[in-house]
Order: sequence, then structure tokens, then C-alpha cells
Amino acid sequence: MLHVSFHLSSINVFQSLADALDTMLKAMISVFLMLIILLLIKLFVIVGMYLLGSLGLQRLLERENYKKSWLAFIPFVHFYCLGVLLKDRKLHHWERPLPNVLAVTSLLNTLPLFFFTDSYNGTYTEIYYLAFSSLFMIALVIVSFRIYQKYTQSPLIYTILTILSLGMLFPLLLFTLRNNHYDL
Repeated sequence: MLHVSFHLSSINVFQSLADALDTMLKAMISVFLMLIILLLIKLFVIVGMYLLGSLGLQRLLERENYKKSWLAFIPFVHFYCLGVLLKDRKLHHWERPLPNVLAVTSLLNTLPLFFFTDSYNGTYTEIYYLAFSSLFMIALVIVSFRIYQKYTQSPLIYTILTILSLGMLFPLLLFTLRNNHYDL
């Protein structure tokens, strides 16, 4: 007959291992749920900011008697709509294509993310994103300053807020301008 020694301490080790695995599983589920909640909050903020910016831009286009104000809700095309808002401004010759530059650079910044995710870490990719995102930000600052000049009494403050937020407050500021009646 085979004799196996069985001690009470081996049951305690098994029980503590099961408790440890259970605690670890609960912690992983909690972290996963927290990440999902944070992702949903981020998605809600992004969609909300986009909708507020589009509503503000649509209202500004309607005030300019632009017939296709619904274009403000189409991604990348709403940058063209910013050019429509600037059509009556005295722009320098280099400022006229800026809304088109905004549309193209925003498209070039986001389009490769859908197709070239494998080569995301290359040096050329980093230079590519740095160049286009810098060009996009510069064009956004100039266009936003010109729009703020048209619809506010303090365009410099609005522009500084746009710069400090790296352009993230621009849709919200457009929404706040939708009913302003200031014009130089």
C-alpha cells in the first residue's frame, strides 16, 4: 500500500493560492472595467466637443448666409467651412489657402493611422507626423485668430487659449462665438 503524507498545512497553501488568484482576477477585472469607463468618457468628450464645434460653425455659416451650412458636421470638410467664414476678410495672399491647408494636414495626420499601423515607430513616420501636425497647428492658430478677430473684441485672448490647449478648445470657443455680433 502506498502511503502519502497529507498535512493540514498543504490545504492552507492551496487555500491561500486560490485566494491570491481570486484577488488577482478581481483586480484585473477592476482595472479592465476602469479602462473601459475611461475610454467611454474620452469618447463622450471627443464626440461632444466635435458636436459643439460643428453646431457653432453651422450657426456662424448660417449668419453668413451660406446655403450649405450642414457641411460643418462633415469631418475634414469643416475646415473648408472655416475658409467660408474668412471670405470677406482682408487676408494676406499667404493666408488664403490656410483652410485648405487645415483640411489636408488634418486628413494626412489621421489617414495613415488607419493604413500604416505597423510602421508607426519608424523615424520617417515620426518626422512625417511632426511636420504635418506642426503645419496643422500653425494654420489652425492663424485661421482661429482671424475668426476670433471677426467675432470677438478680444481675439488675442481666444487665440492664446487655443494655443495653450493645443487646439482642443477651438471647437468649444467656436460654439461660444455662434451668437456674437461683433465685427470690425
